[in-house]
Amino acid sequence: MNSRRPSIVSGAIRAALLCGAVLALAPVGSAYAEDLRIGLAADVTSMDPHWNNAGPNNAIALHIFESLVFMDKNARYIPGLALSWKPVNPTTWEIKLRPDVKWHDARRSRAPTSRPRSNAPRS
Repeated sequence: MNSRRPSIVSGAIRAALLCGAVLALAPVGSAYAEDLRIGLAADVTSMDPHWNNAGPNNAIALHIFESLVFMDKNARYIPGLALSWKPVNPTTWEIKLRPDVKWHDARRSRAPTSRPRSNAPRS
């Protein structure tokens, strides 16, 4: 097990809490632009998880994307967007999403009829 993983995860959690605190203090109903600066240990080189799996890239992605599953402190998978998951066959998984899941454009997910396909490069 990588001994750095907990520090990256805990750093990302601290950054997320800081961002949440900043957003919570913003006046409701106000419309003004301000810069939000977040300090990271190194430069972000990509936000594409298939391109470069590096600590700073993963930390910034946690602020924008929500994962189907997360890992707890004991490296066990726990629900994120997915309520449950199970293999159907060697190349297919059945993933049941939370009922409140929405797409980036605020449309509700139609999980029973949706079949998102990964465009990830094959290794």
